[in-house]
Amino acid sequence: AAAKLVKLLEQHPWLARNVVSAARQGQRRWDLTFEGGAVVRLPDGYEQAAIAKFAEFERQHALLARGAVTYDTRLPDRLTIR
Repeated sequence: AAAKLVKLLEQHPWLARNVVSAARQGQRRWDLTFEGGAVVRLPDGYEQAAIAKFAEFERQHALLARGAVTYDTRLPDRLTIR
């Protein structure tokens, strides 16, 4: 599972460089922790789409620079920010 995640992150190298840890949740999905403490919760099954969507939001809005918050990408039609 980790090798698959690494391959997905390689498609967004500038995002991948900021990942400090990845935690497997329930043997089915990942939480990514970035420098600065922000956490991105990835969905089970459509990680690639969620990473691409988050990468686009990051490019447009510099989300990771806003401080330690949680970005939940588990719902396909929205990004939840806490």
